[in-house]
Amino acid sequence: MLAVVQKVEGGYVARFDRHLKHSVEKVWSWLTENDKLGKWFAESAGRGPA
Repeated sequence: MLAVVQKVEGGYVARFDRHLKHSVEKVWSWLTENDKLGKWFAESAGRGPA
């Protein structure tokens, strides 16, 4: 996954675009609900929502 890096006032912003097969609502819940967040980061081990 590549990032688009932009220089902004006071630093830099990196944006990663990723296309997932899940709805925005489902992805948002995985990123914002503590009980699901750990599972999201387990994705690299093949256990997450992607």
